Amino acid sequence: MKKVLIIAIGAVLLLAAALGIYYKLQLAQPDIDQILPQGALVYTQASDIGRNWQEFKETRLWRNLKRIDIEEVLKKSGVPDKGISEYLKYKDETSSFLSSLMIDKFFGEEIGIAVYPVNIPSFSKKEVLNALSSIVIVTRIKPEAKFAESVAKVYNKLGKKIKLTQETYNKHEITNISIAYGLNISYTTIKNLLIISPGSKYIRACIDTFNKQTPSLSKDEGYKWVKSQSPQKTRRIAYMNLKKSIDTLSGIINLAIEASPSSGKDLGRAEESMNKLRGLETLGSYSIKDKNISSNVISLRVNSDTLSPEFKTLFSSQPEENKALNFIPKDTLSYQWASTLNMEESWQKIKEEFSKETRKNMVNKGIPSPAVNKDKMADMIVSNIDANLGYSFENDILPLIGNEIGGVLSDIDTEGFFPIPKLFLFLKVTDSSNAKELLKGIFNKQKVPLKDESYKNTEIRYVSLPFGSNLQPAYSFLDKYLIISSSKELLEKAI
Repeated sequence: MKKVLIIAIGAVLLLAAALGIYYKLQLAQPDIDQILPQGALVYTQASDIGRNWQEFKETRLWRNLKRIDIEEVLKKSGVPDKGISEYLKYKDETSSFLSSLMIDKFFGEEIGIAVYPVNIPSFSKKEVLNALSSIVIVTRIKPEAKFAESVAKVYNKLGKKIKLTQETYNKHEITNISIAYGLNISYTTIKNLLIISPGSKYIRACIDTFNKQTPSLSKDEGYKWVKSQSPQKTRRIAYMNLKKSIDTLSGIINLAIEASPSSGKDLGRAEESMNKLRGLETLGSYSIKDKNISSNVISLRVNSDTLSPEFKTLFSSQPEENKALNFIPKDTLSYQWASTLNMEESWQKIKEEFSKETRKNMVNKGIPSPAVNKDKMADMIVSNIDANLGYSFENDILPLIGNEIGGVLSDIDTEGFFPIPKLFLFLKVTDSSNAKELLKGIFNKQKVPLKDESYKNTEIRYVSLPFGSNLQPAYSFLDKYLIISSSKELLEKAI
């Protein structure tokens, strides 16, 4: 009896192990990042697309946007009837196109988009199409979804025909859809994942990755770091290999310089700006939702040894308490705050750029290059600004600008002639008393007809315009923050 019991238990365990192996090999569905190959420049993945979209449609922002009558706005703007008719036709065609694609079946559950490095030796049509083949879309689909039939319906509605061909690669069928202008869309399915790409190159790479012949994106060191920063229940995650992306963009800029020598100087400046980004290695972000609040978190990994001086200063900033939250109104749609503003450094760069542009324009007008001195040009620009303001920007204004800056989008008013965003910007100042007097002096010199009003013992200065209470530009000081608002009403809410 004991022997029979042992045999029975062994048989049950063996069956359980067999079922587990069968589930893993046949029924378990792979994660998207496990079938994409290593080496992506950019990757973003989002889940619960359908639910996210439905939740967004229930927000106050969406309700306000839906109330905007675009056709009426176009009429009031003086757009001809023909232009309005073309807009309505485009709107109907777009709606029909999206409906034909059955987005809920193909893209409603989970989707990942990856972009891989590409070598572009020229800007010919062939090479541009080859560059497009580096884009891969992977989406988790419902069983009844038929991608080729859906694409065919769309093109039939547009009066165009498509050509389908099939090929087999490592026991997987790849369908190639020839559309137009030499563009081919290829796709295959792996379990319940639909893989789409302009061309079959990365479709084959995904099949190889699924078959464990090549490492997956999930093994990339940078991507693993990004995932380690984000919680498991995140709805969206994004990854960018900044080091490789900067190299790729630099290559494209150099190619553009060779193709158009006349644009060499401007493109050279772009290359110079690109080089300043070296040292930034990995960028990641994720979004989470807690009750009715959506939060987006950005992570950046850097190599401090190769960082430019500007970024070294930025990343040496220490965390600070966000005291600006004290005047952010309830039910705000969007809010941004940063404590890394270095206006003195930014001002030097602005002067340099102004000087370069002005010098270039003068040389183009025939003024000899040696006569246009860079430093004198910068001094001349600053003098003009000072004369217009009535104050020295560098001696009077710059020292008053603190290190915090931010903004708030409270709502969008759709009741008036045009949709008007209700927003305000804020800036921390080093001395609010001096900043008050300085602003009064500037507005007096410019003869701006400001009105003064007190609200809860706080001075508000505003411009009364004939567009209703939602458009009355106003400013005030709260503690050490200058707040500039689109309306006096919104400023009162902040106070």
